[in-house]
Amino acid sequence: MYNIRFTDEELMIAKSIDLVDIAKHSGYTPVPKSQRYHTLKEDNYVMIKDRRLWYQNSNNTHGDQIGFLREFCGMDFQTAVQSLLEYAGYQKDKEKFINEELEKRFRENKKEIIANRKEPKPRGEFILPAENDDFRRLYAYLIKERCLSKKIVDWFVKEGLIYEEKKHHNIVFIGIDDKDGSAKFASMRGTSDYLGYTFKGDVENNDKTYCFHVLNKNSADVKVFEAAIDLMSYMDLKNDFKSNKIALGMLDDQPLERFLQENPHVKTITVMVDNDVHGRKAAVKIRKKYKNDGYKVKVRFPQKEKDWNDYKKYLVSKNQENHVDTRNHHTKAVTWR
Repeated sequence: MYNIRFTDEELMIAKSIDLVDIAKHSGYTPVPKSQRYHTLKEDNYVMIKDRRLWYQNSNNTHGDQIGFLREFCGMDFQTAVQSLLEYAGYQKDKEKFINEELEKRFRENKKEIIANRKEPKPRGEFILPAENDDFRRLYAYLIKERCLSKKIVDWFVKEGLIYEEKKHHNIVFIGIDDKDGSAKFASMRGTSDYLGYTFKGDVENNDKTYCFHVLNKNSADVKVFEAAIDLMSYMDLKNDFKSNKIALGMLDDQPLERFLQENPHVKTITVMVDNDVHGRKAAVKIRKKYKNDGYKVKVRFPQKEKDWNDYKKYLVSKNQENHVDTRNHHTKAVTWR
């Protein structure tokens, strides 16, 4: 294949293009989630930040405009850059833009691109958001919207693992360092919808190797969930206060690695992530990795619905119709050997 050489400025032009526009042009459907963030309708694990960078939480990958075309459109590096230059209205053979307006737009974006090249700042201090005077919205959201029992919400509040923050009334889910009880990680979820979107995000400067979890030193089993509310839902469904449980908060297994290192008494891992394409891929990856490390690994999905909270809501709905105790419903266990 003929090798095309690109100048530094041409690469900068390629990286100056609005990534949301590129996604649309490539056949994807960006969905605005806030002023700074978009997801893709076709894959909501993909997040576009500030219209310039993308992150794929399902496999912990990220990149710029060039990387997007390579990852999601199957292009090689040279084809991706050439496509971006053409989209920007830049003629490679003449080394100039086709009109002054396009060139002006690039020059305006160039300053921001250069500024973003600065060395990343060291992680700042991790500070939990201020706590609200009451947890009224937290209880309303988790009980009414997520169908959790007051008993389970009370338990997590009493343990200091969740609270309602003061400024926006988000629920804060805390990841504790079990050695000294200090908070190392925290994620947040909104208690109300805005234009059909519920806010989700992490507290700044957290350590993602820690996670929201429930520890029991007397249990040799750890159940691994994707989200904090799924963990709470399963615990509520099964009245399970005995086993260890962790919520990855993503599909990367760094929190599981740390948990196992700090808890060598754990010998069995039960993977209970979402029953969708990304969850199943993650389950295969986790099972293979930790089975090779000598752990007994099981994979379990809810009998119905995509995740454990959806399953909890389904059973609550059926319970209201049929007056059936949800704890009598069994989950579907799938063990891959």
